[in-house]
Amino acid sequence: ATSSNVLIRGESGTGKELLARVIHRNSDRAEQSLICVNCAALAPSLLESELFGHVKGAFTGAHADKQGRFQAAHGGTLFLDEIGDISAETQVKLLRVLQERQFEPVGSDRTVEVDVRLIAATNRNLEELIASGKFREDLFYRLNVVSLMLPSLRERHGDLAELVFFFLSRSARQMKKQIRQIAPAAMEALESYSWPGNIRELENVIERAVVLADSDMITPEDLPAAIRIRPEVRVMPVQRAAGSGTAAVRSVARRQSAQIRSHAEPQPDRKAASVAEEQELRAALRAADGNKAVAARSMNLPRSTFYSRCRKYGIR
Repeated sequence: ATSSNVLIRGESGTGKELLARVIHRNSDRAEQSLICVNCAALAPSLLESELFGHVKGAFTGAHADKQGRFQAAHGGTLFLDEIGDISAETQVKLLRVLQERQFEPVGSDRTVEVDVRLIAATNRNLEELIASGKFREDLFYRLNVVSLMLPSLRERHGDLAELVFFFLSRSARQMKKQIRQIAPAAMEALESYSWPGNIRELENVIERAVVLADSDMITPEDLPAAIRIRPEVRVMPVQRAAGSGTAAVRSVARRQSAQIRSHAEPQPDRKAASVAEEQELRAALRAADGNKAVAARSMNLPRSTFYSRCRKYGIR
């Protein structure tokens, strides 16, 4: 509930605009407008006009005065998505607005004062853009007053089931279908997938499944093939004998880990223990075909513990 600028970072599809809306609704500007602009969707010349407005005759096609998004958001919040894609010229003008709360519309010498809270978002590495000269460092610090990092879906796997049933309920209601359940095999396939498109991809997959479902339950056949056919099943036929899902991965991981340990010389010191732990982590990841959530379960470890141990040994 402040007017501080906020920078939201995270991969595409993690819900950055949704978070911006939540921030606005919980601020003291909630009664005023939230104006959203996708900076990557507009050419640099159009973006400047979109943000700051223009006067009649400012450029070809400017047949009338136009109010910009900053003026439209006066008293409220302006959300700039894909902030890392704006041009150098627009960055300069944006920096001035953040510093002085005033600007001139395109083609005008009239100064406009605004009271706007800015929330920006990006899926790009701004520090790398700064190093390459593509993003102003002073603008970065103006935007980065409160910094929020949205984790990818594969990093918050414990939330998957709740999100699945939320999207299932919403899609079923919209399509007027009586679907309330997901078959265990379908849920296992969803949990084994890495979700490169994050929550947006999950939402679309569940909507598709609801469209295709012929009964009151989502089955594996309702899911895309890339999700339905789990990597560990494709590349590890040994799992068919051991079982399926987490139990199978655990079995393969134990077997590979035992093979590694059988070739290791007994060294009852701390270094040897670290070597053995790293080997077990790598064996579990190989057995899970790189799926850290599945590998963590196969070792009976909390995901946070598994991830921290992977970072400890530089395992990616």
